[in-house]
Amino acid sequence: YLTGKTRKQVMAPGDKGNFVDKKTGEICWRVMECSNPDCPGRPADGKPLQFITPNPAMYVKPDGTIDYDQTKSKEEEKMAGGACPECLKKRNLATESNAIRNKYAKWVKPHVLTKSAKRKEELEAELERTSN
Repeated sequence: YLTGKTRKQVMAPGDKGNFVDKKTGEICWRVMECSNPDCPGRPADGKPLQFITPNPAMYVKPDGTIDYDQTKSKEEEKMAGGACPECLKKRNLATESNAIRNKYAKWVKPHVLTKSAKRKEELEAELERTSN
């Protein structure tokens, strides 16, 4: 996860959802990555672009909990939530077909730490060995 303003990395289980970082008081957003081979934001090292898509309608209340501002929900709809922000720069959402939109959507996935992905593979292999 990354905080919205300071981009501080916060480690948490991937299924935790949005939460407030106790140190910064900011909302933590799941890190996503774009595996589009032609993504204009792809770093020089060739790895997928990593990004967050903060929802402008969500905010932290004085008591430290997250709330949703209905008046800002239209702004959130315009942002094509979850889409790669760099790919969006070259797309025309008004004329784009559903097939193209789906292709872009498949390229965006939650980022998984290398260590976590490796451990998941180990556990799946162990499960397969023990279940036969």
